[in-house]
Amino acid sequence: MRLKASASSIPALFEQAAAQLLSRIADPQGISRMLQEKIVVQASDESHLLQALMSGLLSLVREERILINSLRLSLAEKSEWSLKVDVWGELWDPASHPLNLDKLPVRCAKARVIRVTDGFEAEWDIEG
Repeated sequence: MRLKASASSIPALFEQAAAQLLSRIADPQGISRMLQEKIVVQASDESHLLQALMSGLLSLVREERILINSLRLSLAEKSEWSLKVDVWGELWDPASHPLNLDKLPVRCAKARVIRVTDGFEAEWDIEG
């Protein structure tokens, strides 16, 4: 599955990308904020950072069985890009939270972030 997003800044782009991915999995409106988790990812550039973020979110859903309601990003660029993500959600209960997909995606296979005139665009491939 290929997803796309665009925004005026990298943090806004990553927030939009994460929201798009998570809404494809389950309706965030029906998910409470009972649990808080943290994800920290680092990468050499924005494209690899987006790929790491998507894979980290998918890992929470697949391995920890956490459906995500909302998140907050904190981005730092030094010699390497670093992203800290606070995530709120709840444990997946199939009776209460039907998934929007037949099968949960496993990972983000590749991602690309490019600079455009009015900000940034991204596309990424999710594999199941």
